[in-house]
Amino acid sequence: MVRNDSTPDRKKYLGILLTYERKINPQTQEEYDFHTDEYVNCLKKAYNENIAQKYIKEYLTERATRYKEYIYYSPSDWAEMKKYQLYNRLNTVAYIVAFIVLHQQGYRIVTYGDWSYMLKWLSNPEYYRINEYYNNGNVNFVKSSEYAHYRCKITGKPYPCDSLEIDYFKSEYGFTIEGKFNIIDFSDSNTQVEQMSLSQNLPGIFLAN
Repeated sequence: MVRNDSTPDRKKYLGILLTYERKINPQTQEEYDFHTDEYVNCLKKAYNENIAQKYIKEYLTERATRYKEYIYYSPSDWAEMKKYQLYNRLNTVAYIVAFIVLHQQGYRIVTYGDWSYMLKWLSNPEYYRINEYYNNGNVNFVKSSEYAHYRCKITGKPYPCDSLEIDYFKSEYGFTIEGKFNIIDFSDSNTQVEQMSLSQNLPGIFLAN
């Protein structure tokens, strides 16, 4: 799924390192900036304001070194990045599957989580609609008919709100698929075919690099 697709070589973590080596950063500047903002937003959603600000400050301090075009990897670091890449691909496919299946059952995903947890949602949507894993009361998905109300509520706007653009089928999350950074739009017929094909080939995700 990665070795022979159109993913750029810089993102594949191919081969095995025997020594400490300098490699081009697999993440582009755009992806680096997006993931920084996305992680900060996730912290804001997961914790109350005081705790979130504490974690955000610590996270941004770690990122203060800024983006680097080249990175030095040890053999163990390279192997860990391979595992991390697989984990991210599993999360992407699980999100696509969960979005499509839950939509068919009358729900709209409003969060993002570990791939194994997202797949559990499919077995009992009503039970998993509220985040039982972290026991923080956050909502994982809402009924499709309530999505517009939900979007207005979390942005602090009254319903209906003409100034708030609400796109039911456009994901709030960005993913790297075949080496390209994407915001998935499930309303696009071509995208639907591509994503269904990707989800149906879930076993291929486990192919070694």
